[in-house]
Amino acid sequence: MQDENINTSKNVRSLDEKSLQGVESQTLDTSSQSHQTTSEKRSNPDPSTQDDLDSSSSDDDLTKYPEGGAQAWLVVLGSCTEFYQFILSFGVLGGLSGTGGLAFSLIILFLAPKIGFGWAIRIIGFICAALCVVACLLLRGRLPPNKTKGAKIDILALKDPKYAATTAAIFLVEFAVFIPYTFLVDQALHAGMGRELAYALIPILNAAAIPGRLLPGYIADKYGRLNTMTVTAIICTLLTFLLWLIGSSSHACIIAYTVLFGFWSGAAISLTPVCIQQVCKTEDIGKRTGTTFTISSFGTLMGIPIAGAILGSGQNYDGLIIFAGG
Repeated sequence: MQDENINTSKNVRSLDEKSLQGVESQTLDTSSQSHQTTSEKRSNPDPSTQDDLDSSSSDDDLTKYPEGGAQAWLVVLGSCTEFYQFILSFGVLGGLSGTGGLAFSLIILFLAPKIGFGWAIRIIGFICAALCVVACLLLRGRLPPNKTKGAKIDILALKDPKYAATTAAIFLVEFAVFIPYTFLVDQALHAGMGRELAYALIPILNAAAIPGRLLPGYIADKYGRLNTMTVTAIICTLLTFLLWLIGSSSHACIIAYTVLFGFWSGAAISLTPVCIQQVCKTEDIGKRTGTTFTISSFGTLMGIPIAGAILGSGQNYDGLIIFAGG
């Protein structure tokens, strides 16, 4: 396992002009693909419920921002020229992106009742736009885009069994990981939890995800990226069945599940890129990372509506929870 980690580090240090060109060209396509997919997931709320904090659409929209932030670091990756910059882009930015989910959920929690859900979302959009403008002004690419290779999605890469298996695993993780983010508040309200505490669950979950995105990286360096990702996925499954399903009527179990799931699900965001890079060549990092995220975005797009269809108009969340954990 140590040899595997050493080889990965050597690959990063040996980035040449060709590899950086591939990374930079792909980051542009990945950012566009991610933005398009995320836009599809954020449908306009019904006018009758737009300003209602209890609506399921507000809970659904509230949970998507950490995902968008996780994709944005790919643009930063394309501008890395020093080894320490790669560490920052994968470690610090990947971990601290959870602060966006915490801040945005608090904005909705406190501003939506006062100025309406629509304007709370607009304020978040203004914040994102301002930060992206600053990033665009400060970031500089070392090499021009590689027009020869282009920036197209490399579907043929799925012929590689290791890469195909990794992509399938990431697809399933993305398929399930955001279901608790979306339905946890509704289920807590159904269990009789107070409104204020129920709506505070999402900020609590995002706060727990911050160390959950930072610490697994240190463990992964010692025991392996794929091994760590597998363990965290198994733990998330066990937490969903043992706490959320069995203790669905207990407020204490719901709160404990929120904290623990927030921590262990953080690895699904921070470890995904390095798992991809472990099964591809250095010069293919950009293109294959973009390809995997494009495919897995459909998992996120499908998982939440399917879970909602399982719940239907009924008040029994057991089927939804089993679907999320399975």
